[in-house]
Amino acid sequence: MCKIQCFLIVLLVDILVFLGLFVGFSEERMIAWNFEAGYLGFLFIAIANFFSLKKSIAKKLEGMQDLEIGEKKKRRFSHLVLGAQIFSSWLRILAYILLFLSLFFLMHFEQFVLWAYVCGIGISLFVVVLLQFWNLKKQ
Repeated sequence: MCKIQCFLIVLLVDILVFLGLFVGFSEERMIAWNFEAGYLGFLFIAIANFFSLKKSIAKKLEGMQDLEIGEKKKRRFSHLVLGAQIFSSWLRILAYILLFLSLFFLMHFEQFVLWAYVCGIGISLFVVVLLQFWNLKKQ
């Protein structure tokens, strides 16, 4: 239930702020696109990190059921493998590629506006934390 509601809230905040910037700064519309790049870039990275961490924790729990308690060497190695799995998630790599491509595009065409980009990251972070707090409050 929260997945759909949370997605709609994130999308609504994105659309409202984007339209506000697009209309408010009609002479410099790249401000809205900088906000969008920061907002969506951070949001994709946060979602990719969540899914990769969720997947690796599920694998770790399955592995813990199979391991015996006395095998510490395998545990150390499994921690190393777990860290590598979290780092090398394809979804996470794709999210970072999209972030860097948006930054490259904005900088290459000399349209990068730092304050709008940072506002996009900040608002995205605020919305994600607020939704997580709201979700925990409901439980």
